[in-house]
Amino acid sequence: MNFCIPELFNFILLITILLGLSVGSFLNVCIYRIPRHESISFPPSHCPNCMNKIKWFDNIPVLSFIILKGKCRNCKSKISIRYPLIELLNCVLWIVTFIYSDNRLQCLTGFAFSSILIIVSCIDLQSMEIPDSLNVAILLLAIVKFIASLVLGGDLKDLLIDLFVGALAGSLLLYGLYMLLLKLVGKEGLGGGDVKLAFACGAFLGWKEVLFGIALSAYIGLLVILIYSIIKRKGIKGAIPYGPFLSLGFLISFLFFDDIYKWYMLKFFGLII
Repeated sequence: MNFCIPELFNFILLITILLGLSVGSFLNVCIYRIPRHESISFPPSHCPNCMNKIKWFDNIPVLSFIILKGKCRNCKSKISIRYPLIELLNCVLWIVTFIYSDNRLQCLTGFAFSSILIIVSCIDLQSMEIPDSLNVAILLLAIVKFIASLVLGGDLKDLLIDLFVGALAGSLLLYGLYMLLLKLVGKEGLGGGDVKLAFACGAFLGWKEVLFGIALSAYIGLLVILIYSIIKRKGIKGAIPYGPFLSLGFLISFLFFDDIYKWYMLKFFGLII
């Protein structure tokens, strides 16, 4: 984080924390309503059990859950622990993005990127689907990043390569894996939503970052499956959502690719990039 003078760091960090928690609360609305094809803006937040509107003082991120002891004030139905966890997760990712971003554009687009990936992961976990609207949102974010980078003096050729080659590289690699798994095991190992996610994230990240993110997601997925198999002493049966693994790989690539690449080149080739 080298774009913020030290005197402003604590103040901006505090704002980041508060906004991160608040946006996290909105993400919960998206996670609940998007799979149900409901509006994310109307009606206002309400209890899904008794349908009573949630008052503002009962809608304070994390704090309201603690005060209400995880229950609706009106009907006393249980509130899922997912709600404060999503708020905290979004806040943590925003803090990490703020600290490790090299410039304001990376920071602001990183906030939006990480929040969308949280929604993608949660919806994929609960429904085994990635809504097209979320992939479109990432693609629009990529276009905004492209235009802003161009206005700020970025090289047009490099930006176009990152946008178009990144999108093609990500989607073609995922599609190739999809067809390979279908050929080898006779059933889908990846979904169409995963391919579309790779296309959108490729446009946002660039071709090197998206390929690294996909490779990293494979390692993360294998590690999770291995740990699960050891703990449960049995393999995973049935389909598993791959969106969360892709999201984590892409987010790590977005934040740390340059540092990891420089370390790799120095460690194995003695080159200082």
